[in-house]
Amino acid sequence: MKQEDLERLNLPLMSTGSENEDPSAAAYTVTVDLKTGASTGVSASDRAKTILALSSPDSKPQDFRRPGHVFPLKYRNGGVLRRAGHTKASVDLVSLAGLRPISVQLQFLMLRMALWPDYPL
Repeated sequence: MKQEDLERLNLPLMSTGSENEDPSAAAYTVTVDLKTGASTGVSASDRAKTILALSSPDSKPQDFRRPGHVFPLKYRNGGVLRRAGHTKASVDLVSLAGLRPISVQLQFLMLRMALWPDYPL
Protein backbone atom coordinates (compact mmCIF):
# COMPACT_ATOMS: atom_id res chain seq x y z
CA MET A 1 0.00 0.00 0.00
CA LYS A 2 1.21 3.51 -0.72
CA GLN A 3 2.09 5.91 2.08
CA GLU A 4 -0.96 8.12 1.53
CA ASP A 5 -3.35 5.17 2.01
CA LEU A 6 -1.48 3.99 5.09
CA GLU A 7 -1.71 7.49 6.57
CA ARG A 8 -5.42 7.78 5.67
CA LEU A 9 -6.12 4.48 7.46
CA ASN A 10 -3.75 5.24 10.35
CA LEU A 11 -1.61 2.16 9.70
CA PRO A 12 1.87 2.84 11.10
CA LEU A 13 4.84 0.60 10.48
CA MET A 14 5.11 -2.31 12.88
CA SER A 15 8.73 -1.36 13.61
CA THR A 16 9.37 2.33 13.10
CA GLY A 17 13.13 2.04 12.59
CA SER A 18 13.00 -0.90 10.17
CA GLU A 19 13.01 1.21 6.99
CA ASN A 20 16.13 3.10 7.98
CA GLU A 21 18.00 0.16 9.52
CA ASP A 22 17.48 -2.29 6.65
CA PRO A 23 16.14 -0.82 3.40
CA SER A 24 15.82 -4.34 1.95
CA ALA A 25 13.48 -5.55 4.72
CA ALA A 26 9.73 -5.74 4.17
CA ALA A 27 7.95 -2.71 5.65
CA TYR A 28 5.09 -4.33 7.57
CA THR A 29 2.43 -2.17 9.15
CA VAL A 30 0.31 -3.07 12.15
CA THR A 31 -1.99 -6.00 11.38
CA VAL A 32 -5.73 -5.46 10.87
CA ASP A 33 -9.12 -7.16 10.51
CA LEU A 34 -12.34 -5.64 9.21
CA LYS A 35 -14.68 -4.89 12.14
CA THR A 36 -18.07 -5.06 10.40
CA GLY A 37 -19.08 -7.93 8.11
CA ALA A 38 -16.38 -10.32 9.32
CA SER A 39 -16.19 -12.64 12.30
CA THR A 40 -12.86 -13.53 13.91
CA GLY A 41 -10.77 -12.41 10.94
CA VAL A 42 -8.95 -15.71 10.58
CA SER A 43 -10.97 -17.26 7.73
CA ALA A 44 -10.16 -16.76 4.07
CA SER A 45 -13.52 -15.02 3.67
CA ASP A 46 -12.80 -12.60 6.52
CA ARG A 47 -9.35 -11.87 5.15
CA ALA A 48 -10.76 -11.22 1.67
CA LYS A 49 -13.27 -8.76 3.15
CA THR A 50 -10.47 -7.02 5.05
CA ILE A 51 -8.37 -6.74 1.90
CA LEU A 52 -11.30 -5.31 -0.06
CA ALA A 53 -11.86 -2.74 2.67
CA LEU A 54 -8.16 -1.84 2.72
CA SER A 55 -8.31 -1.21 -1.02
CA SER A 56 -11.43 0.96 -0.82
CA PRO A 57 -10.88 4.74 -0.92
CA ASP A 58 -13.99 5.05 1.28
CA SER A 59 -12.61 3.05 4.23
CA LYS A 60 -11.73 4.80 7.46
CA PRO A 61 -9.34 3.88 10.31
CA GLN A 62 -12.24 2.95 12.59
CA ASP A 63 -13.35 0.26 10.10
CA PHE A 64 -10.46 -1.94 11.27
CA ARG A 65 -9.59 -3.85 14.42
CA ARG A 66 -5.96 -3.96 15.52
CA PRO A 67 -4.20 -6.36 15.83
CA GLY A 68 -5.62 -8.58 13.11
CA HIS A 69 -4.77 -11.29 10.61
CA VAL A 70 -3.92 -9.24 7.49
CA PHE A 71 -0.41 -7.81 7.19
CA PRO A 72 -0.38 -4.65 5.04
CA LEU A 73 3.00 -3.83 3.50
CA LYS A 74 4.24 -0.35 2.68
CA TYR A 75 5.16 0.33 -0.94
CA ARG A 76 8.40 2.26 -1.26
CA ASN A 77 8.27 5.11 -3.74
CA GLY A 78 10.18 4.43 -6.92
CA GLY A 79 8.95 0.84 -7.21
CA VAL A 80 11.16 -1.70 -8.93
CA LEU A 81 13.33 1.08 -10.33
CA ARG A 82 14.43 1.79 -6.76
CA ARG A 83 14.49 -1.77 -5.40
CA ALA A 84 13.50 -5.10 -6.92
CA GLY A 85 10.89 -6.84 -4.78
CA HIS A 86 7.47 -8.46 -4.78
CA THR A 87 5.66 -5.55 -3.12
CA LYS A 88 7.11 -2.96 -5.48
CA ALA A 89 6.52 -5.10 -8.57
CA SER A 90 2.90 -5.90 -7.70
CA VAL A 91 1.97 -2.25 -7.04
CA ASP A 92 3.84 -1.11 -10.16
CA LEU A 93 1.89 -3.62 -12.28
CA VAL A 94 -1.56 -2.68 -11.02
CA SER A 95 -0.67 1.02 -11.38
CA LEU A 96 0.41 0.45 -14.99
CA ALA A 97 -2.95 -1.25 -15.57
CA GLY A 98 -4.73 1.90 -14.37
CA LEU A 99 -5.98 0.31 -11.12
CA ARG A 100 -5.69 1.53 -7.54
CA PRO A 101 -2.12 1.01 -6.30
CA ILE A 102 -2.93 -1.85 -3.95
CA SER A 103 -2.11 -5.50 -4.48
CA VAL A 104 -2.33 -8.77 -2.56
CA GLN A 105 0.42 -11.29 -2.01
CA LEU A 106 -0.17 -14.74 -0.59
CA GLN A 107 2.18 -17.27 0.87
CA PHE A 108 1.09 -20.88 0.95
CA LEU A 109 2.18 -23.20 3.69
CA MET A 110 2.24 -26.84 2.86
CA LEU A 111 0.63 -28.96 5.55
CA ARG A 112 3.45 -31.43 5.23
CA MET A 113 6.05 -28.81 6.04
CA ALA A 114 4.08 -27.28 8.88
CA LEU A 115 2.95 -30.35 10.80
CA TRP A 116 4.47 -33.52 9.46
CA PRO A 117 7.80 -33.03 7.70
CA ASP A 118 8.06 -36.79 7.08
CA TYR A 119 4.47 -37.24 5.86
CA PRO A 120 4.52 -38.78 2.37
CA LEU A 121 2.53 -36.86 -0.24
